[in-house]
Amino acid sequence: MNPHGQTIPPAGQTSPGTNPRSGQNPDGFYKIGSGSGDFYVVDMATGHKFGPFPSGTIIKYTQAQGDSIKSIGSSNGQAGAVAYHITGTGDAEVVPAVSDGTFSICLVPKPPK
Repeated sequence: MNPHGQTIPPAGQTSPGTNPRSGQNPDGFYKIGSGSGDFYVVDMATGHKFGPFPSGTIIKYTQAQGDSIKSIGSSNGQAGAVAYHITGTGDAEVVPAVSDGTFSICLVPKPPK
């Protein structure tokens, strides 16, 4: 999504055969979570955990050296559509927060032989 929340990138809407970057979001804008509850954004290279964020929070994630988070946007117009700019060394992973302060990841088993 762009900062004003009006453009959704076509990531995943083309097949990898016709678009080798299919499924990627080069703009780095993401809406966190699905449904209700809080979620963390985890830098997969360092394990640094950002959040928790309520479901529906929009972030910009940039892969670069170091882990950081900054509030962005304003109350003018739609400039507040994106709440945070997060920088992490590796790819980002979104995981649900649970009441005991830990987080869980849904692991997918290997396909049957």
